[in-house]
Amino acid sequence: MRYQRSLLIRLAFLLVILAVAVTACDSGDDTDSETQPTVAATITPPLTKTPIPTFTPFPTFTATQPFIAPPTSTQLVLRPTSAVVVPTSTPLVPSATPYPYDIRITYPVDGSTIAGYVTVIGSASHPRFVQYALEWGPEPNPGNLWYPFLSPPQRTNIVQNGALGSWDTKIVRDGIYRVRLHVWLNDGTDTDYVIGSIRVSNSQPTAVPTFTHTPRPNQPPTIDPIASQKVQTAKVINIPVTTRDADNDTVNLYVTSDNTAVAIAQVVSGSGITVAGVSAGTATITVTANDNHGGTVSTAFIATVEGENHAPTINPIGSQTLKTGESRNITITVSDPDGNTLTVSAVSDNTTIVNASAPNTSTVSLAAGNTPGTANVTVTANDGKGGINNVTFQVAVTAPNLPSINAIADQSMTVGDTLDVAYTVVDGSGTPITNTVTAQVASGNTAIATADIPAAGTIRLNAAGAGTAAI
Repeated sequence: MRYQRSLLIRLAFLLVILAVAVTACDSGDDTDSETQPTVAATITPPLTKTPIPTFTPFPTFTATQPFIAPPTSTQLVLRPTSAVVVPTSTPLVPSATPYPYDIRITYPVDGSTIAGYVTVIGSASHPRFVQYALEWGPEPNPGNLWYPFLSPPQRTNIVQNGALGSWDTKIVRDGIYRVRLHVWLNDGTDTDYVIGSIRVSNSQPTAVPTFTHTPRPNQPPTIDPIASQKVQTAKVINIPVTTRDADNDTVNLYVTSDNTAVAIAQVVSGSGITVAGVSAGTATITVTANDNHGGTVSTAFIATVEGENHAPTINPIGSQTLKTGESRNITITVSDPDGNTLTVSAVSDNTTIVNASAPNTSTVSLAAGNTPGTANVTVTANDGKGGINNVTFQVAVTAPNLPSINAIADQSMTVGDTLDVAYTVVDGSGTPITNTVTAQVASGNTAIATADIPAAGTIRLNAAGAGTAAI
């Protein structure tokens, strides 16, 4: 465009120069005509000046003319040299809901014949579920050898009454095998469910059974109520659980505590749980029985956790002395700082010497035997919550200080005579006893002689007939 405009300007300038030159030539010709009179002069009109061409505007663009758009500059956008990390949002994970305890294979069943690609049906569910695997092994399997047949080998999804995975039985030889559902738990343990006598038959045409789910009538299990329980902190109690199932299904237990800061509950067997005291307070313990066929039942009880228990106290008991054959009650004092109800017992380490018992919490009864000697008696107080205390005291049993009669010489009498015979009573030390003794006398043959005591220290004999009688 600029080149064309410059060219037109140059042409216009040349035209102006030419016009000026022509005008100058015309003026010289008129002078020469005036000096030559022989030639008739002619008047030649002067040349008109050619105007400078006006600028013709450039044609405007119409739709019929091709238009080539001039190139436009492209903005250079520099990419950042370092990666920009876009923060990812963390999804809100709802609190976990405990899954039921249901680990089983419902198809195939024991003794099935299978071939080709088989879908294993069942459930892999547990309150502490982490992952599961399906594995095959020989039948029998004394070496406990198992080979996973899923890809990937482990699955982390809970399955309830659905497809656990598929087994391409063509990867093994025809034969009899076992299939195991292997489940890992978050406490580091594992559990499993095994079916056996599974015949794989791929070499012979075998109709592959198809799974048809035929729900069987199931009766849920029952569970006996559990009474409220008390447990001390840092102590564990065992609680039996009684369940029944009308279909004779195996019943599994599951237990939860609504306040694990107070009490923790665990299943220890198919018929028992434990409750451990953590801190003082109460917690509701819920026990659920599951028959693994969709039947569940629950019962709940209150567990009361009491604070630290203190042992009861017993005041000291002094030594005791009894005579052979003597009985005695001793008053004792026991108490419990926690106000717990106490039971008291007493036992002797030598029952030949003395027997001991505690008829109540404030009395110990002693009963001496017929053998002199010493024995130790231990009294124990128990608060029924692990607090026990005892004291021991000594019991001495001595022989009694029995009176005795000095020897009396034989006597001779005549029939019809009366004879007074003196006697002397002494104690164990030989000291005569006069006023505190009651004496009795008897004849061995009253037909010969009779006897009575008319006064202390005197025996009166009456001769009734000839002969001898023992008095």
